[in-house]
Amino acid sequence: MAQNGRQLEGLVAFVERCAPTQGFEVRTNERVFNEDGIQIAEFDIDVRGKVGSTEIAWLIECRDRPADGPAPSSWIEQLVGRKEHRFAFNKVTAVSTTGFCRGCKNNLPRHP
Repeated sequence: MAQNGRQLEGLVAFVERCAPTQGFEVRTNERVFNEDGIQIAEFDIDVRGKVGSTEIAWLIECRDRPADGPAPSSWIEQLVGRKEHRFAFNKVTAVSTTGFCRGCKNNLPRHP
């Protein structure tokens, strides 16, 4: 796979586009700008749609960095922040070609 992760992002986006759910839009490499026109984020795969009266916003982030080893817990913390605070996604999924470090499991949000 390419070092920049674009092939991995393309594969995951393809799989999501093939899902049988109608009315959902799958966008890749979605750039987000603040009110001053400065880029503040880029989402690898942004899936949006509606189930009944509920709006769904699902972020899928991909990591393909074999030389760096398993994905660090700091990356998971960043994704949790995007979900719960900054961008209000309903769901965030992390995809890594090299797995995840042990500490990543400790950073997952706890649900009752």
